[in-house]
Amino acid sequence: MTFAQRLLVLAILPVLALLSVQAWYPSALESFGDALLPYGLEIPIFRGFLHDQPLLRSETPIVITAFPHFSHWEKIAKIAVALAEVGYPITFITGRIFEEETKQLHSNIVFQPIHGKADKLTEEDYKKWMSFEPGISEQRLFVEAHALVDGMPDQHSTLQQVFRELREAHGDSKPLLSLFDLAVLGHLPLFLAFWDKAQGMGAVEMYDWHIYHTMEALPDHLMSLGVTKFEFPRKDLRSNVRYLGALPTIGSAQSSKRDLPDWWDDIEAAKADGKKIVAVSQGTVAMEFGDLLLSTLRALEDLDHVLFIATTVAVEVEDVPNLVVPRNARVAKFVPYDLLLPKLDVLVNNGSYGAVITSLNAGVPMVLAGTGQDKNVTNSIVEWRELGINLEKQNPIVAEIREAVTEVLQNEKNKRNAMTMSKNFERYNAGQVVDGVIQDVVRRWQKEKRSRRI
Repeated sequence: MTFAQRLLVLAILPVLALLSVQAWYPSALESFGDALLPYGLEIPIFRGFLHDQPLLRSETPIVITAFPHFSHWEKIAKIAVALAEVGYPITFITGRIFEEETKQLHSNIVFQPIHGKADKLTEEDYKKWMSFEPGISEQRLFVEAHALVDGMPDQHSTLQQVFRELREAHGDSKPLLSLFDLAVLGHLPLFLAFWDKAQGMGAVEMYDWHIYHTMEALPDHLMSLGVTKFEFPRKDLRSNVRYLGALPTIGSAQSSKRDLPDWWDDIEAAKADGKKIVAVSQGTVAMEFGDLLLSTLRALEDLDHVLFIATTVAVEVEDVPNLVVPRNARVAKFVPYDLLLPKLDVLVNNGSYGAVITSLNAGVPMVLAGTGQDKNVTNSIVEWRELGINLEKQNPIVAEIREAVTEVLQNEKNKRNAMTMSKNFERYNAGQVVDGVIQDVVRRWQKEKRSRRI
């Protein structure tokens, strides 16, 4: 047998083997196809051996919903862009307050406003919320009642409209895939719609879950920022939980120079002089600047070896009451943290989970205040992992902040631990993790659809 003949036989044998398996052992080929599907979806000859043609990403519409608050919208938008860039057509539901920003994200993303009010709260609600003493339970309960619970009907009706339009357009040829921010409670009526059937089967009472447990327990898949190493040890983590690492920067490039304040070059000049760079931000929820930002400015005002960066985020700098900017400080409403973090020696923050994860991804140690929401747990992990200092207070005094920042600057252990933690993030790609979950869901949907036809 000539070399050419042997080569031809070697090429034909695998094809004959696959045809034989398809004819006599289709279930085996189905499992084989499921295993190889993520790697061969775009290869025509591979697709030809599958019982049903798998949906391409460009054929798989996704509904994405973000709670109309910047820190929520921003994170969901980054995931939406990552999915749009690999081809998914996306309907992005959020408040009209983010209409222009959403429309500019990607050509594969279509904006759909939530019915009703444009923002999470009305102007009257904001005035009432600001009238409460910061940090008291009444303020938290007001937000939960008016922003979360009162938003359910409009969110739910919007979701129903979008789902109905998708069904009318595609019938049952495509799955209904909904990816959403946990604060979007309009999904809960969908999850709890089984109650009528449960009553018909003899159930007399629904288990009384706390609302936050319900938000996390009912979705088919739960995806969280962070890495497993930044968690307390546990053995009961559900199999449908996935960690995303840190979120990508929106778009293919980092923030441009047009986003930078006019004093940006002062940072490089300070570093060249051997100075330390420290930043403080309170995020977009904790708006009582006296709790942390103003106190930190006073704490570091006479440290000549430190250049201090402060961001007000949701408020114009000139609108911050009692703001006095010392000579070693620079203040702006917004600074692109993807560019700032690599230059920092310490981040002072009130324990926002997103800020903590972003800081750890960059290997930056922290000084953390804050006691509400999930901050107690987040800050405790930072302390336990020796990634920074937990002040354990909502409004630490000037001396406590100064002492903590000085200790982190002088103690190399926190910096080493933060750099070590950052290496754990290198194993994650948030867009790929979410894409993988979606592909698994689509394959399972196709398999269930196939079994119903048998």
